Amino acid sequence: MKVYGVKLTQHGEELIMFKIDGRELVKLVEVKPSTRQHPTWPQRFTKIKRCRRIAEYLSGNKCIPPAIIINLYDTVRVDPFRKMGEDFEIVEITFPDDRRKHAWCVDGQHRLKAFDPTLTRTSLQLDENVKYELPVVAYRYAPMKMWAEQFVTINYTQEPVDKNLMITLDFKYGSHVMLEDENDHKTVKIIDKLNRRRGILHHKILFTPPGRITSSGEFKREPSHHLVTVKTLWENLRGHVRSNVFVDARGRQLSVPKIAKILDDYFAAWHLNNPIAWGNPGYVLTKTGGWAVMCSVFDKAYEALFEDKHGRSTVKNWKSILRVFKRTRVNLRPRGPYKVVDWKSEDYRQFCSGKVNIQEFVDVLKEVFERGRG
Repeated sequence: MKVYGVKLTQHGEELIMFKIDGRELVKLVEVKPSTRQHPTWPQRFTKIKRCRRIAEYLSGNKCIPPAIIINLYDTVRVDPFRKMGEDFEIVEITFPDDRRKHAWCVDGQHRLKAFDPTLTRTSLQLDENVKYELPVVAYRYAPMKMWAEQFVTINYTQEPVDKNLMITLDFKYGSHVMLEDENDHKTVKIIDKLNRRRGILHHKILFTPPGRITSSGEFKREPSHHLVTVKTLWENLRGHVRSNVFVDARGRQLSVPKIAKILDDYFAAWHLNNPIAWGNPGYVLTKTGGWAVMCSVFDKAYEALFEDKHGRSTVKNWKSILRVFKRTRVNLRPRGPYKVVDWKSEDYRQFCSGKVNIQEFVDVLKEVFERGRG
């Protein structure tokens, strides 16, 4: 197989840039992670779920411009083809047609493997007659020391993007990267309405990192007065939207403004039932674990609203339903003493560090609510 590219030079190091259909490239390039047998191979494990998501994204007529970085093995021939001026040379790259791998993936393994049918199964739906060309930057016969250096540089120095910003951009431009479908978009729409509504969370939900650009052009993070992030609310409310929790007495879906009003009343009731803990950094109520509890018990509390209050959402009615958390004692430790649910982080901090512990904390307090209601 032959492709054509151009030569680049950086500090004397020769690189080759070319284009190739992703379905062909995946047949030529190998991805091998660091393992016990090969602990120094510079690559991480491929996440199949991530590959499938990229494949689904590509199938929606979407583009992925960033280049795949590879290292060509010495089985690949690179010959001069045409020189166009002093600093521009086109080369001919010949891959052996023997069904073996002839390059190593340094960066972009998940984008590459999205084209692998053995991993993505039916996730990738591309017309056979349509090209899907990927940009590639290739080292030529570089030693593994250089692959490793590039792998570490790319993966260590690159900082992760703030997920609140990614959700906000997905929502604003109607894309489906983090927000997978219309239910996810509806969830953020509800949160946005809640943030704009003159209520308990009015302008208290963080959508983008707080900060400003300094005179030197650098981003300077500034203190934030938010109570919760859009990511935290989205993660904890999206399940309710998906399972159609927000309906009226006749089972009809509620509008976004009505849902925002119900949630506003609901969170206001938590505030009034726990005035000292609300917004107080010494307590867990408005930390990640507290928001997880408040959102997780909402579906059962909403059922109780119909049972006790005919579905009428007012702060007073929600206060009555949630009062169980003010009077119940919870045994959060199997052999330890009972603890009063006062939302103190000193009592519950061991349940609020990491998703596993937060989920345990949530499960215990959901059980408290259901027992208290019963």
